[in-house]
Amino acid sequence: MFGNNAGDGYEQQGNRYHDMVTDALHEAAIPDSSREEPNIDAQRFYNMLDAANEPIYEGCREGLSRLSLASRMMTIKSDHNLNEKCMDSWAQLINEYLPEGNLAADNFYEIQKLVAGLGLPSEMIDVCIDNCMIYWKDDEKLTEYRLKRLYHSERTAASMRWHAQHSVKDGEITHPSDAKAWKHFQTVYSDFASEFRNVYLGLCTDGFSPFGMSGRQYSLWHVILTPYNLPPEMCMQREFLFLSILVPGPKHPKRALDVFLQPLIHELKMLWHHGVQTWDYSQQQNFNMRAVLMWTISDFPAYGMLSGWTTHERLSCPHCMDRTDAFQLKNGRKSCWFDCHRRFLPPHHTYRKNKKLFRKNKVVHVPPPVMQPGASLLEQIDYYGAKETCKVGGNWHTPPNMPDGYTASHNWHKKSIFWELPYWKDHLLRHNLDVMHIEKNVFENIMNTLLDVKGKSKDNLKSRLDLPELCARPELHVTREGKLPVPNFRLSGVAKQKLFDWAEQTGCSIPDLLGVLEITKRNPDGSFVDGKSEQLYNDVTSKFQELSQAASDDPESTGSSGLSPMEKSKIYCEFAPRKKGRLYGVGSLNTSLRSVPASFPSSSTRDQSLEKIIYDQAQKIESQGNEISKLYKIVRHLASKDSTVADILQSEDVSSASGDDDESDAI
Repeated sequence: MFGNNAGDGYEQQGNRYHDMVTDALHEAAIPDSSREEPNIDAQRFYNMLDAANEPIYEGCREGLSRLSLASRMMTIKSDHNLNEKCMDSWAQLINEYLPEGNLAADNFYEIQKLVAGLGLPSEMIDVCIDNCMIYWKDDEKLTEYRLKRLYHSERTAASMRWHAQHSVKDGEITHPSDAKAWKHFQTVYSDFASEFRNVYLGLCTDGFSPFGMSGRQYSLWHVILTPYNLPPEMCMQREFLFLSILVPGPKHPKRALDVFLQPLIHELKMLWHHGVQTWDYSQQQNFNMRAVLMWTISDFPAYGMLSGWTTHERLSCPHCMDRTDAFQLKNGRKSCWFDCHRRFLPPHHTYRKNKKLFRKNKVVHVPPPVMQPGASLLEQIDYYGAKETCKVGGNWHTPPNMPDGYTASHNWHKKSIFWELPYWKDHLLRHNLDVMHIEKNVFENIMNTLLDVKGKSKDNLKSRLDLPELCARPELHVTREGKLPVPNFRLSGVAKQKLFDWAEQTGCSIPDLLGVLEITKRNPDGSFVDGKSEQLYNDVTSKFQELSQAASDDPESTGSSGLSPMEKSKIYCEFAPRKKGRLYGVGSLNTSLRSVPASFPSSSTRDQSLEKIIYDQAQKIESQGNEISKLYKIVRHLASKDSTVADILQSEDVSSASGDDDESDAI
């Protein structure tokens, strides 16, 4: 799947390194009176690029340099997990086939030295097996190097001042620098803001399993910094996302994440207090570059790991804190935030007095909770006695060690390492939630409820049992017979089918389950991680080919022999083994497919044209092989109860749709 275009990707990457060298060495139009000589670090960087940009051999194509070859070989090593001996062999082989006098590296050690000269180092830091502490401070300038390089290149040097020089329209926020939090910080720290070239950073983190859904328990956590000085179209580009820390696992760091953040926080403090001498290519000047961390970005569980405020149980909201209106459901036995939003409405809004549409007989007069300033939060943390992870150890934050009043009057489980930053308490906005996770979770819960997906719908027996106490919805209460009345928001079988047809026509929401299997279970070399995955892939693809061939051989075929995404996904569901309701290789992506009902007319529709209805259902049988047995039994049952149906069943139309006698007997 990846092999055909791999060469093009590596070639493009080599050209990018050539362009980077060209940009860095390009002359800038600066008056001679304003020019300065690059500082020692910048000059060393330019000298290295100049030497690395030499053609790898005389007469070679433009862009093929020592640097581009070394960088591409390092990328190949990383992509295919090659060991050093293998890289040595490849380096020797390339040297033998290139003309004499070429500049290619002889071994992997030389490749490493050349790439390391870019000034983008990494450091391996040992950590206690229990995440109690790390052993570091041998190298404290990993982030500094990356930020300095932004000012050494013509492409990015001028763009680093964009945040302060772009035009702003009243009422519009096109960049974080247009927002209230950014402007508040610049007001408080005007000396920092006066130097447009100082760097504003954002930090994001998340965890993932590098082994996909193979079942192996492994948690890999990355911490990424991105400079917000750049314009929006550059901020989120891959080359400006700096991987600062990688926690390799296999254990989830949980509340011990601060232990791993120590080197980064130490360097951020240095960049704030002292800064670092940097050469600005665009203005041909040296200046003292400082940096500030504006905020973090994460999902809600990681929010708790970063902020120190536990994000579960009744007090999980970090805005409302102990002033929350959340309550415990008696039957669902979960914390619920239903009807907590009305106090955020304007004081005289009509919904505040409504006793029927929200919690019954409840009128809301209280104002919304006031957002606590950073200094107040810091006092609160110290008052309750929350400990610093780096002082007590990564595994110290267990229930017996929690501060007094934990989960009752507060949710502080630790004093976050970010409070060490001298400006952290003055930020208006310290932590952000990743919109992607919120949209995904909200969408899935809404769709699972509308489609009534078993085990995933929020409209279940426990929620119905809690309903009488909370809402004036008697039509949805559980009946004396223990049945749940069908709500008007649940989609009928016809509505579901229309939804799936629309999704299929527009090309959205229909997952390519076989493609997901390849992503999660197939190695880059084309092999599968295990025999089970390979057998499933072969069975499904064979079925695809069989059905496509049958459709193309059918003289009555419309000429379209390709299977639709819905049909392919249903075939995958037939072959894939299940465990606890989850499809092998794709997790729970099949839930929407399993919710499609097998629709068939009931006895109340007999006054309609039964011949047309049964014929239509028979046509659907051909594309729903796994439903044919149930559907045929229903038809036989109707025929035994209704003579009209029996006559229709004997007609040649239905007989031709059902197949010949041998096939019918087999069914």
